[in-house]
Amino acid sequence: MAYNVPDLRAFAAALTAHARHRVVVELTAEHPTAWTSPYWAAPHGLTQPDHPVAGDAVAVLSDLGLDVHQERWRRRYQMIGETGDEALLRIARRLCLPPDRHDELREALASTPPPADREVVTLWW
Repeated sequence: MAYNVPDLRAFAAALTAHARHRVVVELTAEHPTAWTSPYWAAPHGLTQPDHPVAGDAVAVLSDLGLDVHQERWRRRYQMIGETGDEALLRIARRLCLPPDRHDELREALASTPPPADREVVTLWW
């Protein structure tokens, strides 16, 4: 939810204003694509930022005076039903890798497989 919101303060204020009882928000503990960081480093030599994370959203919401509660839990990571070459093609597109570099990505995925699950945070106020 929060990772693609350009103005979290305004968005949270609007949610709060329209809520009848409470606002419940679910987001991943770290950016949803943070797991791709090693795959950016291998072919491009790029490091990915380590923020924003869910704690940043909690800080913004708390600064608004909201009484934010949170529960952290784990959910299986889903590749939208993709496996094998389908997943490789989607990751290659995200990394801007041409077909002649797919074998390199295949090796990187074999040595550092994508995560099986990830931490999720449910926030409410």
